[in-house]
Amino acid sequence: MLDIKIIREQADFVKQQMAALQAVDAPVDKALALDEERRSLLVKVEELKALRNAESKRIGQFVREGKHGRADALKEEMGRVGEQIRDWAERLRVVAAELFQAMARI
Repeated sequence: MLDIKIIREQADFVKQQMAALQAVDAPVDKALALDEERRSLLVKVEELKALRNAESKRIGQFVREGKHGRADALKEEMGRVGEQIRDWAERLRVVAAELFQAMARI
């Protein structure tokens, strides 16, 4: 299986080589699109995880300061962020599987 970096950097060359091999069903463009989506999803998931980690520290600070109302509100908000992380991570899993299938055909 080709490395996705090669396909990213030399997409036209890969397409030419696949055409020379008469591999008309090689989904180079689809693989590139899926790779871009996968990378974007990774960024989103990591940003949300970083937010959750930072806010978790704030929750601890609020609890230590006796500001339980603020801590509870932030916990609730971070619960929603956790759900978003799960949703994006599931989408990431699906995209990664589709990318693997496309790469296997190239």
